[in-house]
Amino acid sequence: MESNVSPGRSRPYRPARLAGVVTLLAILVAPVAACSGSPSPPEQAEPGVTTSVPLATVPASPTQSGKAGGAVPGRQSAADQLADFFVAATRLDADLRDAAKRINGGVRRDVVALDPATVAAVRAIRPQALVGTIPGGMERELLRSVMLLYSEIVSRRLAMNRVVSFAASAPLPRAGTDAQELIDCLGNGAPAARRFAGDLAQVRALASSSEPIAVAPRDSLATAEVAVRARYIDALNGGCDTCGGGVLTRLVPVVWKRQGGLDGTVGGVPFAATFAAGSGWQVQLNSC
Repeated sequence: MESNVSPGRSRPYRPARLAGVVTLLAILVAPVAACSGSPSPPEQAEPGVTTSVPLATVPASPTQSGKAGGAVPGRQSAADQLADFFVAATRLDADLRDAAKRINGGVRRDVVALDPATVAAVRAIRPQALVGTIPGGMERELLRSVMLLYSEIVSRRLAMNRVVSFAASAPLPRAGTDAQELIDCLGNGAPAARRFAGDLAQVRALASSSEPIAVAPRDSLATAEVAVRARYIDALNGGCDTCGGGVLTRLVPVVWKRQGGLDGTVGGVPFAATFAAGSGWQVQLNSC
């Protein structure tokens, strides 16, 4: 796990199943709201499939150089267009490792201490900031690889959620249920922490060998798909009281089909997506 704590027992990752009562959950492509619903990952990952039924017409957004409206002149590969993503992902990785060291420093024989600096370090890590650096319009394998990295960052950060939620009760008796739950949750981030560096190198290599991305406009369904997939990953890792562990190595299907006030499904979970010029795409999952 991200932390080097060795728990006495290991609680397996158990994502919550969808329930009949639903809660609408929002994510913005820029500022992102906290999540509270968790879809279940598919028993067998499926190749990403995006189909569409026309939605209401959205006013076209102005083309921004490097952001939308096709490949950017003078750029040699997709890696150039993903430069901001790579910088942000690398910074988040460093922040997560720093937070893990701080958490480890508070784990003692009899108690788990959560000092204010540690809690602040965890709070400051916002994986959702990555979403704004992921362009729409990528080829499927590149999109899969980029969203895999996003899921690893989210898994690691949300595995630390109990550090924040239990801070007011700290120090936590090591034999108590809160301390054990915190340590178990930290363990959920272990697979993502172990594989991140290798996966990052693979994505860099793939992007460097790929043609420039024909970047989709901000108001397009291709850009909305990025927000939809990110929201699914957020909910998988942090909804319904889960805490990390949801690493997606393959793309789940996204199907656009307007029905009953919703716009489609992602991994079988209904969602609604709306676009605003000032804030981008807002996605609501109808889950948990």
